[in-house]
Amino acid sequence: MAITKPIKDKITELKAEFDILRKGKDSLLAMIDEAEIPESVYNSNAIENSTLTLKETEKILLDMEVSRDVSIREVFEAKNLARVVAYIRNKSQETEDYKSYNDAQKEININTNVEDEKVNKLI
Repeated sequence: MAITKPIKDKITELKAEFDILRKGKDSLLAMIDEAEIPESVYNSNAIENSTLTLKETEKILLDMEVSRDVSIREVFEAKNLARVVAYIRNKSQETEDYKSYNDAQKEININTNVEDEKVNKLI
């Protein structure tokens, strides 16, 4: 679906309004952004057939014990993706480059080549 001029104009208008309203609210916006990380990680991993629930993902990211045995691979995928989301959000203020993308991809893959053993308590 192509984006029409009226839609582009509305997006531009809303962005300008947001930029005005956000002044002095950086800490609030940072809190909202951080609160969305578990859901972003859960949704991204669910697309790739992760069996983790949103609550389990939240517990993993808070270094809490999960109530069932989950694969260590899924634990590392959740933790790595959360780090990458935070990394990308921090870098979004800067110019993106190829090196940043490669660094993010390396973070995602840390410890994910482990055997698919089950863990009851996070490391």
